Amino acid sequence: MSKGGFIKLNIFLILTVLSFNIFPQSNFGIDQNQVDAVINDCLGRDWTKENCRYDNDEERANENMNGLMQFIVDGIQHLVRNRPIQLASSPTRDKVLEILKNEVKTKNIFGCKIACLTKCATNALLDHEYNFYSKYGTISNLYTCKTGVCTEFSNLFDDISDNIGIQSRTIYSSEHAYNQVKIDNDWKYIEPQGFSCRFF
Repeated sequence: MSKGGFIKLNIFLILTVLSFNIFPQSNFGIDQNQVDAVINDCLGRDWTKENCRYDNDEERANENMNGLMQFIVDGIQHLVRNRPIQLASSPTRDKVLEILKNEVKTKNIFGCKIACLTKCATNALLDHEYNFYSKYGTISNLYTCKTGVCTEFSNLFDDISDNIGIQSRTIYSSEHAYNQVKIDNDWKYIEPQGFSCRFF
């Protein structure tokens, strides 16, 4: 490929990614199927009786990035989440978060049980399969694209948990992304894919 062709390809890719972030594909009404998936999968359970399991998985805990790299990633995530223009909003996202916040408040759910509810909602919204729109779009795209891989599961988990009452961050290892949640002032690892309420 010539230098000019390479530059044109890069400009095209940058504009494509920007278009998904400025004009998200999911901002044109509520995707009721996605809202219903969260309601059907997650709201019928008694989260106050959920058994949170803590496993000692040193191998997983030790494979995360070194402290400096994780600090940089955390800083970037903070900037993106707290940008002044909220490009991540969508009717579907707003409705799902409203339902989950109400569930937490009315049923007095706290601590690890909020993380379990978050994990349930994440898995109700996403199936594991690569999707360009969820990979390169805004957070709101994750609520309607229906598919994603580990990074999308982790980012969606972060967005939900941060909005319904538990602090979360994405952890990147050499080949995988998962999350940490702050429970009783202690960071616990959680795999956002799957429905088990297991921490390590």
